[in-house]
Amino acid sequence: FLNETSLNVTGGMKLSSRIIMRVFTSSHVERVRCKAYTDYLKGKWKTAPQKTALKPVSEDGALHKSTDYREIFLPDYSLPAENKGEEFRIKMASGANTVFFVPPSGFAIMTDVPRVSLDQYGIFYPESTEVNMGYSVAYMPGLQYVICPEIKDLTSCLSIPDYFSPEIKTLSEKLTEGKGNRLEKCRFVESYFHREFQYSLEFKPSRKGDPVEEFLLEKKAAHCEYFATAMVILLRYDGIPARYVTGYLVHEYNEHTCYYIVRDRDAHAWVEAFVDGHWVTFDPTPAGGLFNELLGNSEPDVFRQVFDLLLVKWDELKGFLSKGDISGLFKWALKGIKSYSHYLTPFIIIVLTVLLLLYFKRFKKITFFERTTKSKISELDENPVVRRFGEIMVIFDKIFTEKNIKRKGNLTLYEYVEYLKENNFPNEELNSSADFIKEYCILRYGHDEITEGDFLSLEKKLESLKTIIDNKNE
Repeated sequence: FLNETSLNVTGGMKLSSRIIMRVFTSSHVERVRCKAYTDYLKGKWKTAPQKTALKPVSEDGALHKSTDYREIFLPDYSLPAENKGEEFRIKMASGANTVFFVPPSGFAIMTDVPRVSLDQYGIFYPESTEVNMGYSVAYMPGLQYVICPEIKDLTSCLSIPDYFSPEIKTLSEKLTEGKGNRLEKCRFVESYFHREFQYSLEFKPSRKGDPVEEFLLEKKAAHCEYFATAMVILLRYDGIPARYVTGYLVHEYNEHTCYYIVRDRDAHAWVEAFVDGHWVTFDPTPAGGLFNELLGNSEPDVFRQVFDLLLVKWDELKGFLSKGDISGLFKWALKGIKSYSHYLTPFIIIVLTVLLLLYFKRFKKITFFERTTKSKISELDENPVVRRFGEIMVIFDKIFTEKNIKRKGNLTLYEYVEYLKENNFPNEELNSSADFIKEYCILRYGHDEITEGDFLSLEKKLESLKTIIDNKNE
């Protein structure tokens, strides 16, 4: 979710069940936005957010200040008068925020962060990143379009690379011909993908041409990033401004605790098209089959729900203890006992189970503390190509670990580059690291056939990075 992304980022997250955030609401929130992109070229999207600092406001008729957070940040543009705003709370569970995740109709943020900014696409940004941050969002449920600043120049949302086959323009004309207005055209193009294409994680583009062209005209089976990009291109050929949007679907509801769980595998990409003066959401990815299977169960079993509640309460307990808020701790405990009295027995069983597991883990850690790189490699996939990539990545991590810059487990490779940049990593080492990671990800996730020359090129970049870091530390 950086300012530049490729068409293989979200697809690679679909196999992970890591929890990203919890959304505390009894209302239905279909999705939350992260980034909007306008510039596409050869399998990559870019965005250039123009951020405007927001001033905190006092509570008014539309909003009341949450007791959990100090500030309300509300844009100065007018809001729809026909809809009433509601609020819900988000608690991040993995990593640090670089944006606030907000539904399309979100219009305000309540947070402890002292400064917040807003870009031209309606994306909110905290001034500083904070691990596992919590905040509240005000939004308008039922609103059928995105709340965001007015964009007067839509040129970037109409641009199309000049190398595409004429067949794609012909397809766009065929799909939109005879359709009365923009909304009808968008819905028909969206339904075209639902009818004629299939969802798949197996699509790997060849090295010839643009991967979206190959998807549209030949293979017709891929994951959400290809569907969203293809729809944007088809709409732009018809003169309809459109942009590519990333974020998460919100669907896994814990009915016993009244919150949603959002995981890595819920990462998604969709389309926003400019219709009748507003940006409207369209999702061309066909539901059902593998897509639903990868999303997982929207209603986990009771044990999983209760266990997750325990994790949430443990996190809240640590928050009170770290602040030394004894009064708040007692109020929280009394409220918890009253709300979850029927869960006390399962809680006791779960606590004992967790303690036993922790004890076993600690014993195992002491017994097997000395683990060699070779043993780590042996746990990798038996596929020789995957094994080779694993060996390369172990060396990469070892280089940084030796310099006391260990990569945290909850950071993707691209996020690790941003982490290094934020921590003032020297430019030469940073550029060399970014160059290696970029080629690694392209080869690892973007192609079917990997040659020995590809591996040698990647290993050469790794050796160059090691030499640069070693020389800087002499």
